[in-house]
This record gives sequence, C-alpha cells and structure tokens, in this order.
Amino acid sequence: MENVKQKVAILENIVNDNESDIEKLSKLGQNSGNLVFWSALDRLFKPDKIPYSESYKLKDYDKVIITDLIWIRENSNYDYLEKLVDTYNIPFIPISVGLQSPNFNPNFKLQPNLVRLLKKIEQRAVIGVRGYYTAEILSKHGITNYSVIGCPSMYYWNNPNLKISESQKPKTFSSNFKTFYGSLSKLEKHFLSYCANKNMQFVEQTTHKLTLEQTKDPKYFEYVNGWLEKNTVIYYDYNSWCNGLKGIDFSMGGRFHGNVIALQNNIKSLFITSDSRTQEMVDLFDLPYIKMSQFDKSKSIDYYFKLADYSKFNAKYPLLYKNFAEFVNKNGLNFDKDAKPLSFESKIINKAEINVRELNELSPIKYNYDNSIYISLNKSNNKITYDLKVNGEWENCFFFNEKFFVEYDQNVENCPDSVAIIPALSVILPVSWVENATVIVDDIDDDFYDCIEDLKENYKFMYPNISFSGNLITKKITKNNINQINHKVLCLFSGGVDATFTMIHNINYKPTLMTIWGTDIYLDYTDAWNITKKQNIDISKNFNLPFTSLKSNFRSCLNESFLSNKYNCNWWHAYEHGLALLGLVAPYAYLNNISDIKIASTYSSKDYEKHVCASLPHFDENVKYFGATIYHDGFYKTRNDKIKSIINYHKKNKTNFNLRVCWQQITGENCCICEKCVRTMLALLSYGENPINYGFNLTPDKEKIIIDNIKSQKIKVNSFWQESINLIINNKENLPKTILTDFMINNYNKK
Repeated sequence: MENVKQKVAILENIVNDNESDIEKLSKLGQNSGNLVFWSALDRLFKPDKIPYSESYKLKDYDKVIITDLIWIRENSNYDYLEKLVDTYNIPFIPISVGLQSPNFNPNFKLQPNLVRLLKKIEQRAVIGVRGYYTAEILSKHGITNYSVIGCPSMYYWNNPNLKISESQKPKTFSSNFKTFYGSLSKLEKHFLSYCANKNMQFVEQTTHKLTLEQTKDPKYFEYVNGWLEKNTVIYYDYNSWCNGLKGIDFSMGGRFHGNVIALQNNIKSLFITSDSRTQEMVDLFDLPYIKMSQFDKSKSIDYYFKLADYSKFNAKYPLLYKNFAEFVNKNGLNFDKDAKPLSFESKIINKAEINVRELNELSPIKYNYDNSIYISLNKSNNKITYDLKVNGEWENCFFFNEKFFVEYDQNVENCPDSVAIIPALSVILPVSWVENATVIVDDIDDDFYDCIEDLKENYKFMYPNISFSGNLITKKITKNNINQINHKVLCLFSGGVDATFTMIHNINYKPTLMTIWGTDIYLDYTDAWNITKKQNIDISKNFNLPFTSLKSNFRSCLNESFLSNKYNCNWWHAYEHGLALLGLVAPYAYLNNISDIKIASTYSSKDYEKHVCASLPHFDENVKYFGATIYHDGFYKTRNDKIKSIINYHKKNKTNFNLRVCWQQITGENCCICEKCVRTMLALLSYGENPINYGFNLTPDKEKIIIDNIKSQKIKVNSFWQESINLIINNKENLPKTILTDFMINNYNKK
C-alpha cells in the first residue's frame, strides 16, 4: 500500500511586519533567539505554522511539533498545553525540553501538572531533550520515553558530515550577553566594557535594557550604555538577522542562539556560559566555550578567537546527527526534500576566497551586438556620469541630448565601479528585458548580478504576455561587503504619506532620510526642489535625523512616453519605479556602510492585486547589493492606516508634519485640488483633523473647486477614497463640518 503523507503542524505565532516591536517580541516568546530554532525546524520539516489563537486547526493534522517546553523553571505551568493534548488525540512532539537552573540543581522540582502533561505526551511521542541534566531530572519524575538531541538549531545544515573549518583572523566582531536583569558581577562588567572598547556589534534578544542600578557605577554606566545605544541591534525575523551578520568575522557571548545563528552564517563563535541551559548544550555538542568566571579582560581578541576550536565538535557531530535522525524517524517525521545538506567548505570556496570572478571567455569583449548597449562610467568628485553606446532599433527608447548622471552630496570617487554601475543598470535593465537587448558592462557587484534573474522572473509573473529576455554581459563580477556592525538604516523620503509613515515606523533606528531630485520634481523645477528640500531638511532636524539628497536625470534619459505607448502603461509606475530608486541609493549606501534600506510601500496587501506597479515586496526585496538588505516598508498598512499612525504620532509627540503628496509638482507645494491631494485631505478630515495642520492650504474656495471637479469627473472618486468616505458618513455627528465633508455625506451615503 502506498504511504499517505502525514500532515505536520507546528504551534508557532506568526510575526507580521506591520506590528510594533513589542508585539513582535511578544509573539516570539519575549526572546528573538527563538527565531533560530524555529527557522531550523521550518527548513528541516516544513511544518504548517498554526498560531496559538488558531489551535482549533489542529483537528486537521496528524501530528504537531511543540517548542513550548524549552525553558522550564521550577514554577512553570503549562495548563494551556495540557488542554490541547487532551483535546486532540495526536502526537505532540516536543523539540526540545530544557530546564533553567543556574547550578544544575539535582533536586529540581517539576510541578505535578507538568509531570502529568509530560507523561501524556510520552505515550504518543518520543520527547526531544536538550541535554543529560534535563534527562536525569525527567527520569527522577518517572518520564523515560525521551531522546537527548540538543537543540534543532544545531541540525539546521542537515548534514551529518558537517565540519566547521578554520578561518582567518577576525577583523570585525559581534557580541551578545544574557538578559539585563539583576546586578552585574565584576567579570560581567569587564566583558561588556571589553566589547565596548572594541566597538563590537551587540545583538540583543529581549527588551530589557542596562540600568544604572545594575552597574552601581555612573561612569561605567555612561560609557557602556553609550556603546549599547549606538551598537545594539535586535531582529524580529531570521533573514534580517542573517543579513545583519554579513561582514562579521567572529561572535562571542552568553546567548546560545545568538552564537548559533553566527555559526549558521559561517562565523566562528565562542560561547560564554553562566547557566545550565547553555552549559548543557555546549557540553552535549562539544562546542568551544569558557565560563563567565574565566573571562579575562587583559586577553586579546585573537586569544578568544583561538579558543573557538571546533575539532571536538567536528569529531562528535556525525554521532549526534545520527541520533537526531533516529529521533525524527521514531516520531514519524520526514526531512523535507528541499532541505539540501549545507556545508561551510562550499561557502568558503564560493564566496569568501574568491574576491573577483573573471569571465575569461568574454575577453576581449565585443560591443557591437544587435540591439545592445555598452555602459561605461566616470566618477568625478560627487558625480557619476554614464556613457551609453546604443546599437539597434531600440535606440528609440533613449534620449541622447545629455549624459545620464547621478550627483550625490559627497565624494564618490572611492566607490567601486562594480557598485557605481548599479544606478544605470537599475534604470536600463527593464528596458533591455522587454526589448530583448544585450547590456554590456565592465564590472558588476556580485550580489546585484545574482539577483537579476530573480527580478526578471518577477516581471514575467506580473506581465505574462510579454517575453522578458535580453542578456547581461560583464567582464568581471566583484564581491563587495560593507561593515554592518553599526546597523545603519536609510529611508527613501519624499515627504509624502507613505514615506512619512516609514520614517516614524523606523524612528528608533535613527535612519538617514534621502530625497531624490529627479523623481517627481524634474530638474527644470529648481524653485520647487528648493522648497521641497528645505521642508525635508526641516523634518530631519525636527526628528534629529541625518539628511541627504541626490540629483539625477535618470527619468529624462529614457523615452518614457515612447515606452508607455508601446507597452500600454505608465512606464515609470509599471516597470521602473522601485528598482530605479533603489539603484540610485546603492553608491551612497556603500560609501556610508548602510545595511538596511527602507522603501515605502505604494499599495497595501489589501489592494495591490488591483493595480500594476513595479514597487512591491517581491520586486523591491529581491534587489540585492554588497550585503545590504532592502525592506518594502508598510505593506500591511492601508493609506488610511498610515495617515492614522501619523496623526497619532503627531498628537502623542506634539510634532508637526508637512505632508507633500501633490502630483502637480511645479511649485513643490500641495495644490489641494488634484486627486491625490483631495484623497489625503479627505482621510485627514475623516479622523477629525484639519488638513491645514499637515501642509494643505485648504480654503472654502478650494473646496468648491474640488466639488466642481468631482462633479465634472476631472477628479474621479476611486477605491482609495472609500475608507475615508465610510468614516466620514459613520462619524458625521462627531466630525467638524466642512463644505467638502457635507458634499461627501450627501452624495455618497449608500443608505
């Protein structure tokens, strides 16, 4: 009889991008380290994720993986879990049960109801246990159907022959520490000041912060806390954490999972133990460690790096993996077919040791392909200029009255050519794909080169009737890396609703705000640009944020009108939008070691399928260069949600906003009578706000013009208005009356 594939679930809360950091950490069990073993379980088994609030769905599954029992204290109570076990007669597979005991207390007491729960569980499944101390305590309480497997995060690679190899001396470091709770010991204070002296990245996993009371030393606190405020990062999703470790050579500290995720990213780690949970794990796996009581601030970082010797781990790991595989088999689980074995050796060969990949077959390169473009560049002071040599019929897609340039507010001569070419490629590649043209460059960033096919596939998915072909030829591909220790963030900032929401959404990161001249304000409109730049600089000063701007003629070098007519679209919106803006950012981000780049969402997850747009999460977040990470920010918020957040921030912090949303960007100010201005003002009115306080000079005369334009269809009421209209109608008794709101109530009340 053919085996029927069993349905496997995991009880795991789903973290959403639009939630606050507090909400995210709550779903992560108040410790972001849980991401590391959850990600391993996801990779190894691909179980369906069932949030605890939807546990009723377990009725449709054959078995469920649980991770609730990883941190058991003597007073721990899991009544909610016992109710689920009693309700659903399926195997509940714990991976991995662990006790929290500072000194391996041999008389550790389990609560009677917890013992009862574990005995129910062991009747249906083999219990995965973290280490031998936990196994001993379980045995004392009569629980015997277990297997000592450690933590699933240590099997992430799914490779029984894994070996962690030697690496070069470290240059960049990441540190971590236990939860900031209770007074610090002398050696713990030494460890933190040691990390501060070396300006290490500090990876936090909880919301607890260092306090003066914990240090009992004002000068020490001022110094170490100053370093923490500057260098602390906390991640709420696994991929962001991995990206944040790019450029790091060595990790050390007391967080088990903080060091394991470093190992998963080919970064050697030294574990520093201070409790039974971490000690139990390093003992089981023979991981290199020292106890905090052994830390010596006089030792060099090379000394601690040499202590990270993985020879014992390498020898023991095949047996540990075999034991884990047997545990998996006994519980009727199956490794996912896509969980291919990973190894450190392949990573080192492919990425670390090869700085430049030479494409010898292209030397000497030819430049006379039919329908082709050869892009060369020149860097002078703060300006990159591109020379475009175009052959073939697709010449109609370009204007040649001036050279394509990007001008920054700092010198760019030290930017590698492989990065400096990205702005031009980001504008030209979509054109080459639809025109089946060959793009030729001399050098390109490794990450950007690798992401091009993924970007092309996303275009194919959006426009299935167009053949996206074309070709990219380069003499060489260069591996670039930025220093990500300080976790710098940049927000593209136009001053509009989407950009303003993204700014306040990321305000805790102290992001650099970047405004681009040449996007919606053309280079001829100098007065409009000066007004806009001043407004955005004022905003950056009000929020104590860095500000930068760049100038480019990237939109006037393409014949957008020709392309729009040929492909029956608004070329800018449909093909160019996100990729072009993110490409312009690349040289600045590289020169300033910016690791995270935020581009505000245009549409939300609720309405994007109704619209064609080249700036969506699957477009923007697939753009890669030199280890930086792109975030399509605010996608889970509607425009009204964002406006409400801006209003709430305004009220809470007494901070003024001058929103710039107008499509008629001749003056740099809001006209108040175009569709986008009216749409935004209507949303503000629906929440009882006066648009004047948000940069709209709305007068009764302009309201009358708006109404006339709506009646004559010069302004078309579209789906984006509906939420505001509903709010105005439903709350008309509580909102201040205006000519415009009265008109909307009288004409769009569907009762």
